[in-house]
Amino acid sequence: MNMKVLAGFALLLVTACGWSQQVRLQGVLDLLPSGRGAAAAKVPGLQERIKALKEAGRQRIASGKASTKFKPSEAGVRNAVAGIAFTDPDDPKTLPAQIQSIRTSVKQFHQRMKAVGLQPNDLADGFAMAHALFSQASTGKPVSRKQIKANRAAIYKLIMSNAMYQGLPDTQREAIYGREIALAMYGIGCREQAAEVEGEVARASLISRAQRNANASGLIPVLTGAVRM
Repeated sequence: MNMKVLAGFALLLVTACGWSQQVRLQGVLDLLPSGRGAAAAKVPGLQERIKALKEAGRQRIASGKASTKFKPSEAGVRNAVAGIAFTDPDDPKTLPAQIQSIRTSVKQFHQRMKAVGLQPNDLADGFAMAHALFSQASTGKPVSRKQIKANRAAIYKLIMSNAMYQGLPDTQREAIYGREIALAMYGIGCREQAAEVEGEVARASLISRAQRNANASGLIPVLTGAVRM
């Protein structure tokens, strides 16, 4: 995997177990890893966009309406799909097929959330579940339900007080949620396939791909120190 910062986006080149993706996580200076802010700052209009979102977020927090939830919509799903370039020969080529691919990942992800008592369409719950899957994809060891709940509490606190997140409209919240789910599901898919495949070379390849997906997540730098693996 190669990772570059271009035009204010974290451009993550990922080879996933279902299809290859380029996941563009829209650059938010507050949420970018250290060192990426300078590149993002050069994008025309980005600083003004961030300033406006922060102001909207501060007003939302001050009014007592801060939330981690979002209302799902067709536009939100399309925004998530727009952040993924389907480049593998086996990838879905049409927009309807790409939308269905994301919807399938989200449905499977929500089933995993339900199994540990988390709610869908909530950034704190979704990020806690995604983080658990990234951790398992990377290490091969599942995260306990107790730790997932503790991580969820830490993430909830972070998002509720973050003006940038609070300023995001539902469609952008869903886009971030959908892209992280795509990475998480393909990463855990690789790790689970590795446990079943025969041959050391094939197993090592799948584990490597699982770890690359985990490392590519935009959540890892954001949540480091806030949650535990």
